[in-house]
Amino acid sequence: MSAEILKYLERHKTFSTFDAEFLKNIADHATVVEMGRDEFVVHEDSKEHHYFFLVLKGKLGLFKSDDATNDQYLLTQFDENEVFGETAALGAKAGDFSVKAMEPAKILQIPISILEKFSKSKELKKYYTEMIEKLSFLVSQKLDATYKDYFKALKSEKNRKVMQRESNLFLIGVCLIFGIGMTMDRVVTMFYVDVTSLLFNWVYLFVLLLPIIVLVKLFGYPLRNFGVTFHNFLPSLQIGLAITGGLWIAAIFGIHLSSTAIDLPFYQQVLLSIMKKAPPVYILSYMVHSYVQEFIARGVIQTTLQRFLEDEKGMKANFITSGLFALFHIHRGIEAVIITFVGSIAFGWVYLRDRNLVGVSLFHWSAGTISRVMGGI
Repeated sequence: MSAEILKYLERHKTFSTFDAEFLKNIADHATVVEMGRDEFVVHEDSKEHHYFFLVLKGKLGLFKSDDATNDQYLLTQFDENEVFGETAALGAKAGDFSVKAMEPAKILQIPISILEKFSKSKELKKYYTEMIEKLSFLVSQKLDATYKDYFKALKSEKNRKVMQRESNLFLIGVCLIFGIGMTMDRVVTMFYVDVTSLLFNWVYLFVLLLPIIVLVKLFGYPLRNFGVTFHNFLPSLQIGLAITGGLWIAAIFGIHLSSTAIDLPFYQQVLLSIMKKAPPVYILSYMVHSYVQEFIARGVIQTTLQRFLEDEKGMKANFITSGLFALFHIHRGIEAVIITFVGSIAFGWVYLRDRNLVGVSLFHWSAGTISRVMGGI
């Protein structure tokens, strides 16, 4: 058996550089042990460890027991040709860990006492020193891997907690908004409120905004996470102005063609139609109104939903948010819901480009104002 062990050691990357006499001494004192599944090599209750090991065949796992439940949790595993227990060879105290076979396995156990014997031999001492250096290197490699796994686990746990917080924010926010929406719909029905009035729209928006702001502050998120930022401001502004310009050019020609004041010059026809339906106070007010609406819909709901769904492209989140946003307009009728849903899909796409509310707010403002001027919602 020692001859077979010697051949194995000569091929192993950790031992292959050693002198034949040194390896023969190890082979003469090492033993091959066959393990059944779930059989312990080392138990965490052990006070001392007298061996370090090489995996010849199979897989073994390093486990830690939960003090409260006695359940064992796998920390890492040792595959074929791996060394374990080397910390004991370096003089470390027995740890609170167990090693057991995860499947039928075969291991080579090497007594630590043989290394102590080598340390006292003039002929073999240099190999003992080299062995200790190699075992120390193995320990450092494992520590490095352990730290990487640890920080990876920490990052994963942090992401999980962030995801949980954001899902809580989303669910609470949606419940509040739906509750407010249903309440406002009943108010409109009961008191015959003019839903097109500027006052009603601002009251409705404020009632929606207040709990959202409280939630955002309560969860400790900075507003830049929701598109209120200078990051990508110019690209967002450019796309917003381009869309706004295109919409208004088309709207102006539409207003001209539908105008009844045919005896007036072109520019007077357009201005008269715009001022009649959307006076300057409305236009300025609706600019702010659009930004606040987009903060709620795109900034908070769509952004949080996208992270919650792990929706890389954001289209699922956009689709769901557009549905929710459309339902907020149920008090204006089914036609308004349909038009709002389609428009909201476009708003969401613009927001996804730059993650800045400026461009989508300009788009929203121009679409809403033109719709009012042209006699829509």
